[in-house]
Amino acid sequence: MFHCAGLVGLSLLIQLQTPEVYRHQPVDSGVIHVPADVEGREVVWSHVVRQRDAAWLRLNFSAVQLDSRSLLRVESLQDGAIQRLNHDRLVEWQNTTAYFNGNAVRIDLLAGPGSSSRVQLDGVWTQAEPGLSTTVCFDDDRSESSDPRLARLMPILCTGFLINDPGRNFLTAGHCSENTSLLNVAQFNVPPSDVVGNPQHPDPIHQYAIDTQSIQNSPVTEQGEDWTHFACFRNTESNLKPWQAQGAWFDRATATQPADQRPLRIIGYGTVDAPLPPELSWMQKRAEGLFLFSFAYSLSHNCDTMGGDSGSPIIDATTGDVLGIHTNGGCTSSGGFNSGMWVTRPELISAISNPQGEAVPETDFVLSLVEPLPDRIDAVGATIDFKVEPIGSPMPSIADLSVRLDQGVGAGFEECTLVDLGDGVVRAALPALPCGATVGLYFEAKNLAGEATRLPEGAPAALLTTLVANDEVTSFSDDFQTDQGWTVENGTGLIDGGWTRGAPAGYGDRGDPVADADGSGSCWLTDNVPGNSDVDGGPTTLISPSMTVGGADHELVYARWFYDGDFENQLDDFLLVEISGDDGATWSVLENYQPPAAPGGGWEFVSFPISSLPLPEIPTELRMRVSTSDVGLPSVIEAGLDAVRIRTVTCDNEPVPGDVDGDGAATYQDLILILGAWGPCGTPCATDLDGNGVTGYQDLLVVLANWFG
Repeated sequence: MFHCAGLVGLSLLIQLQTPEVYRHQPVDSGVIHVPADVEGREVVWSHVVRQRDAAWLRLNFSAVQLDSRSLLRVESLQDGAIQRLNHDRLVEWQNTTAYFNGNAVRIDLLAGPGSSSRVQLDGVWTQAEPGLSTTVCFDDDRSESSDPRLARLMPILCTGFLINDPGRNFLTAGHCSENTSLLNVAQFNVPPSDVVGNPQHPDPIHQYAIDTQSIQNSPVTEQGEDWTHFACFRNTESNLKPWQAQGAWFDRATATQPADQRPLRIIGYGTVDAPLPPELSWMQKRAEGLFLFSFAYSLSHNCDTMGGDSGSPIIDATTGDVLGIHTNGGCTSSGGFNSGMWVTRPELISAISNPQGEAVPETDFVLSLVEPLPDRIDAVGATIDFKVEPIGSPMPSIADLSVRLDQGVGAGFEECTLVDLGDGVVRAALPALPCGATVGLYFEAKNLAGEATRLPEGAPAALLTTLVANDEVTSFSDDFQTDQGWTVENGTGLIDGGWTRGAPAGYGDRGDPVADADGSGSCWLTDNVPGNSDVDGGPTTLISPSMTVGGADHELVYARWFYDGDFENQLDDFLLVEISGDDGATWSVLENYQPPAAPGGGWEFVSFPISSLPLPEIPTELRMRVSTSDVGLPSVIEAGLDAVRIRTVTCDNEPVPGDVDGDGAATYQDLILILGAWGPCGTPCATDLDGNGVTGYQDLLVVLANWFG
């Protein structure tokens, strides 16, 4: 434990914890060469690391040799948590791994054809008995919390939190980073500790390597000078930054304020002592208290804290703004105070304004919808308002702003007409749309360097989707968030790539989707894991439950994905969709789908009227099955299925000629848009109403002829 000079002559405890020990376990795979004629990536070496009586493990490699065809996969034998590390990710993690629960993990080396790899393990970290720094004011009344903006920092066991700086980076206490070797990993969504209080760890998808080059901190020389600003690399499993995955951050106070006994809140990952249960140790908890007094850039409070709470945000309970960073404990069972540092300290503000390493923002803007995209939109007159906000200040110059619409998700994109509403709000006016179509949208802003910010982030592979209809009646609907009884049958020739249900796990770099089709979160995919993994052999077949048909006026709708990495030479690979009206006794081919152009990929919504299905009669119940395989010459095959519905839709509005902005009428605003686009016009061009390639006099006449029509 450390102590620092206290306020008004008191010595306050810095709440620092490092409860872990290192155990040497040297292991060397030796150099492993994979012949060039081997098909695909496969496990070429495997080793189980065990540490008796360990509650958790973290691996440390002395050296790892991986090329672009090789990958390390580390899996907990206790809960199945997996982390995948290629060469670049290992560099970011400084040849270490995430934290894994349990006393054993398995290391798999996956290598591709012609590769040369080697793994050298030095040892593992595991838990040690932590000390307790109790700074509870009177009675411990902290309660469990789940704020998405806070992270547990390992192995130092401090608290960090996301803020509204340009890169949505972290703040914590300065003494948490005095030794940067102890500030390695930020963990979100932390589970309860075990029954004796040993910390347990979230899945690697919630763990982020901290970039040591981003760390800026203060020397801890006095009360009120104790801060760190830092950032994390992208997650190994989701490829997201922490702020993207968590979706929230704190606003900071812009000025110090007088001590007025206002209510405060502290949220952190401190340990506990009786009477609180040990499972709450190192978990997120909140404490309420009051703002007691302030001196220079130090502020004091009586919120309960313990070891592990260093770096927690001191929050104004009324406004929700962060006033300071908690750094020191001084409370006892008879009272006293704990302390922190104002976030308005000039040296901290300077560091935030001059970020380093991963803390430098990747984009200049944040795009958001003013209101959530509705499930259904009108065929005519639909508009969507979105907001463009700067990351930092002032607003950087926007070189290009666009909203791109796919009228049938898979049909191709066209740009929407935009109207500036002021204060960063822009209205996208959609053209007349086909009734019953599932349309997809994405929003894009480019800075002067041509760097793009998109909403959603994975666009155009991922889209915001909605249905063109005033009303929709479904007799069957499945977005695959729950198991409604779909089954999988894999042929004896399938080597890899069977259908699995879940959120897309890949990064889109091998023909796999980065998001589901309808935005619900889950879908069915073949071999839903990141990296070099796809359908090999086959077939793999996905079979629906019995689906109720509402009537002959209904239609079968679904979204499909199919990617063939060797489409030009592998025409025997396809996505086969079959239907049955007699509960699977007989099957008829609905689609034998191959992409119209190599290699395919991308979600496509398709619909088939029930009355035109290749069945002897209109069914009352319907089944479908979807199959794919990779036969003959090896190729990368990825398939997906989402948003299956049997439905009927109605649309009330009819298109109005001359309605450029899509508001359902030809008005003065449409004239303004035509005059602003006067002259030659590209394709598509919303203002070229007569289709002659020029926005001109004839287009004005179309508007006037339908004035307020």
